[in-house]
Amino acid sequence: TKPIISAASFVYFACCGNGMCKACNEDISQDESRTMSTCPVCRDECPTSHGELSYLIHQRAKDGTAWAQAALRTTYRDG
Repeated sequence: TKPIISAASFVYFACCGNGMCKACNEDISQDESRTMSTCPVCRDECPTSHGELSYLIHQRAKDGTAWAQAALRTTYRDG
């Protein structure tokens, strides 16, 4: 088990809204027996374009998911 130090060390998945620590995600990403075309949590297809990712984040934000709302806020603030 790897400790989570801050919110910045956590990765959220737009498809399901779940997440995991970045270190664990990197461990999974480097597993050569697994493709990263599916979410490691829900096994749904990962977004393949910025437009798909943006749509999923907007949907999560509309549903009241805090990390998605924060991501949109940052995007709108920083441009």
